[in-house]
Amino acid sequence: MRIVTNQEMYQVDDYMMNTIGMSEESLMENAGQAAANALSERIKKHETIGLLIGTGNNGGDGFVIARALKSKGYEVDVWVVPAREKIKGAAKKAMIIYENAGFTWQSAGDNFSVKKYTVLIDCLLGIGVKGSIKSPYDNIIKKINDSKAYIYSIDVPSGVMEQKEELTVRADATITLQQPKVTAFTYPSKESYGELIVVDIGIPPLAIEKSSSLK
Repeated sequence: MRIVTNQEMYQVDDYMMNTIGMSEESLMENAGQAAANALSERIKKHETIGLLIGTGNNGGDGFVIARALKSKGYEVDVWVVPAREKIKGAAKKAMIIYENAGFTWQSAGDNFSVKKYTVLIDCLLGIGVKGSIKSPYDNIIKKINDSKAYIYSIDVPSGVMEQKEELTVRADATITLQQPKVTAFTYPSKESYGELIVVDIGIPPLAIEKSSSLK
């Protein structure tokens, strides 16, 4: 299995959308459903689950995952960090579909607490994060790490691109999408991943092969 950099994964997505013709929304739906299937194989229905959503496509994946888990009968509290108007593009479409399916979410404000949860699902920050981890993400990441819950990160642990231990989710398991990322194998970022679970989201080998040759 090929290990990819962030840039290579963006090239794969670009090839899927602009050459193969798959929409960003379809890619997000596939990713979220695949991650939800992996989670449902590991999480019991009696668990108390909190799912945290940030901006960008990682947050969009979170809306798909939440919808899929709720549809399977899981009780999931969905906490959204950014203001609604800051959710854009495919992530906004995923949010609208989630809401149209009859599901609700809560704003993760100052009073947000992780104490009641036995499982936390981290969909805060993906590979696209740039710069330092700012408020309120820094405080939420600290709350996640201080919790007694079993922590799943989706694709990468939030904040891992900055590789600052105090501002990176320390996952018990990371469900990474399609291809493992370089940060899962390099230090200190590797220590934040926990168990690495790679799920197939339907990207054909051709897209990986063609994208690996693009520079």
